[in-house]
Amino acid sequence: MPDIDVEVFDVEQALRAVDHDRELLCELCELYNEDAGEMLDAVLAAIRTADLDAIARAAHTLKGASATIGAREVTELSKILEEGARTGTLEDAPGVGARLEAATNRLVAALRDWSA
Repeated sequence: MPDIDVEVFDVEQALRAVDHDRELLCELCELYNEDAGEMLDAVLAAIRTADLDAIARAAHTLKGASATIGAREVTELSKILEEGARTGTLEDAPGVGARLEAATNRLVAALRDWSA
């Protein structure tokens, strides 16, 4: 079992969420990895166009999917983008987007390693 940073993927939290059904969690991880790129691309595209409504929607989608599998860092960064876009207080969206992209890439790799 690989040593995974709890901020990237909280395995214990994720297992609790699925009543310790490891097989189900593996399936969720695979589904997440299949959709992560598309969800992230939607957030980054919205940031590039500075469309606050689109940022909020795309970040909300990524946040929900990430929270389900115990991905603390991606969930938190998505929350920052969503709330900032909804309230009009979003600062440095490109910087947060870059951090989100890096965090998502770490997460995808961690999920792949964990479920292997």
